[in-house]
Amino acid sequence: MPELPEAERARALIADHALGREIVAVDDTDGYVCRPHGPGEIAAALEGRALTAARRLGKSLWVETDHGAGPDLGLHLGMAGRIVVTGAGEERSAGDPKPTAAGRGWDRFTLRFADGGALILRDKRRLGRVVLEPDLTHLGPDAGEVSRAAFRERVGRSGAPLKARLMDQGVIAGVGNLLADEALWQAQ
Repeated sequence: MPELPEAERARALIADHALGREIVAVDDTDGYVCRPHGPGEIAAALEGRALTAARRLGKSLWVETDHGAGPDLGLHLGMAGRIVVTGAGEERSAGDPKPTAAGRGWDRFTLRFADGGALILRDKRRLGRVVLEPDLTHLGPDAGEVSRAAFRERVGRSGAPLKARLMDQGVIAGVGNLLADEALWQAQ
């Protein structure tokens, strides 16, 4: 399951290689990954716009368009999703060190850029999500940025098991099973 580090790696990839590029076409035909949007709805909202900022809160990513004047594009990697950015004959991927041609059959969502490149959500398990104007109000503070005092206050003493509190995205956003297990093992 991608957690905060994988989501941050994907955000950095987008920030380094996809910003400032104009969207000329969108493949949003996978109705499961793009739910609740119908085919063509995301395309209609994004074509002709440029990606201007890549943001992350916990495991959730979003990309701003037209310096906040256009809709935000929410991206969630699900369990096995990866962000791939192509252009200038190169393919860069957050998470897959060597993308393969076989992996292209797992492309669930694609933004095509005017320069011939693309931003792709590649997800062999089809558990990723793409949504316009994502609602992030249910998420707690980012696990990578929360202060010690805020962490203690939010996780603190509770009737719930500690691992469940750590993994509750409304308490602290970004901690999943792997990070929770590792933190609890380190803390003994």
